[in-house]
Amino acid sequence: MAINYSALRNRLSEGQRARLKSLAAMAVDGIPIPWSLEMIGWRFATDKATHGYLEHYARHFEPFRRRPVNVLEIGIGTYGPQGGGASLRTWQRYFTQAQIHGLDIVDKRKHADKRITVHQGDQGDKQFLTDLAGRIGPLQIIIDDGSHYNHHVMASFEALFPLLEVGGLYVIEDMQTSYLRSMGGSSTDLSHPGTSMNLLKSLCDEVNSMFIANRQPTPWSRWIESVHVYRNVAFILKGDSHNYHVHDYAKTMMAEELAATAPTLTGR
Repeated sequence: MAINYSALRNRLSEGQRARLKSLAAMAVDGIPIPWSLEMIGWRFATDKATHGYLEHYARHFEPFRRRPVNVLEIGIGTYGPQGGGASLRTWQRYFTQAQIHGLDIVDKRKHADKRITVHQGDQGDKQFLTDLAGRIGPLQIIIDDGSHYNHHVMASFEALFPLLEVGGLYVIEDMQTSYLRSMGGSSTDLSHPGTSMNLLKSLCDEVNSMFIANRQPTPWSRWIESVHVYRNVAFILKGDSHNYHVHDYAKTMMAEELAATAPTLTGR
């Protein structure tokens, strides 16, 4: 029977959670079977488990689990050079053939391991990110679990999403910072520009941009297959809208809408 980890997490005390982590470590390390992502996450004590993100990751990452993909995660965890690494170990165990790349502003090379490469740099530096992606090679999964400052989230997305392969996933974590003034967000202006949530709202329109009259193309117009938003975490699937078939009836509707919204000519 499947375990509902979200419900279990919410019912456990801190001591019980620690015990679960210990049991998960013994099970995952001792029995060589393809454990669920949730179980692996508890084993390595990633905060993605305590935040309730892993059930969503499991849903979206399953098709990639046994593929030779490149995974880049921004943010290796904690503020000092010694801590962190739990997510990298989780992905290392979950993805059987992937190359895992971690990026942090602090030197975290101690977490390098078989199929884990650690990079140091600033996620707000677009040129650095572009160069890093060039060194890594084709990217199929990108996870932003970095500073969570909105200007960093935006800079990373603008630099890296164009370099993500079609069919790949871009993940943004901890989007509650969109509502925090201290992180460049706002809880009163929900259309505040430059936040991760406002970015996602615009990407939802991009999914159907071909049907929006007079919409000016953006760098993302062609490439947004779908947007999946959960509490504090979102998954953006990259597609190519040039491959989509637009039915004749939709073209007729679009033409009618364009005509209806066109400015009236006067003074002639």
